[in-house]
Amino acid sequence: MKGSKKKLRKQLKKETTRLVKKSTVKANGLDFVTVDFEDDNFTLIGCGCSSAVFRSKKFPDVAVKVYSPEYRDEVFLETLAYKKVRDLKYFPRLHFYGRYFLAIDYIEGKSLYDCLIEGIEIPDDIVRQVDEAINLAKGRGLVPSDVHFKNIILNGDMISLIDLSDYLSAKHVTRWDRLKFFYKTVYKPMLKGIRVPKKLVDFFRKAYKYVEKALNRVIK
Repeated sequence: MKGSKKKLRKQLKKETTRLVKKSTVKANGLDFVTVDFEDDNFTLIGCGCSSAVFRSKKFPDVAVKVYSPEYRDEVFLETLAYKKVRDLKYFPRLHFYGRYFLAIDYIEGKSLYDCLIEGIEIPDDIVRQVDEAINLAKGRGLVPSDVHFKNIILNGDMISLIDLSDYLSAKHVTRWDRLKFFYKTVYKPMLKGIRVPKKLVDFFRKAYKYVEKALNRVIK
């Protein structure tokens, strides 16, 4: 059995290395990265400002995050962050990593961003779990400042936090505190269980990035 697992892991590493070599991920400032790839073994499942995420077809429990070259230092930092939370239930498990990528557990479920758009109710216990996950990470010397609705995944009644790229470089946990304020003052009394138009959610998401940058300069 051990030999079989070792063989499968070796195959996954080989396919991941091929994916990284054959794909081009380019950052565009505040916009999502552009991606050009040809690999039948993977499916592109998401993009951020510095990286793209692929899901393996042969190993569907694994997601591969490939960074734009100018963000390769974040691979090292995110890898260290995943190692620090390796035994915490709220975070994916790190499988292996390379110069421009890392491979982690694929978390099945919907992000809280999806829940807003689809009108899926976000109960108080989800907020409590996020608070607990953040506090556990802080106990390991990390600073989860960039926790937002897109990187909180809801699977049944359990959450997982993904995207740990800034956990070792940030100084303040601020974003989640502001989202909690939104949850208590806007979401619960007015939006709970209601579909929020995607264009409206994206408008506020983009506007928030500019506001957050300004607020962070003030905090510094």
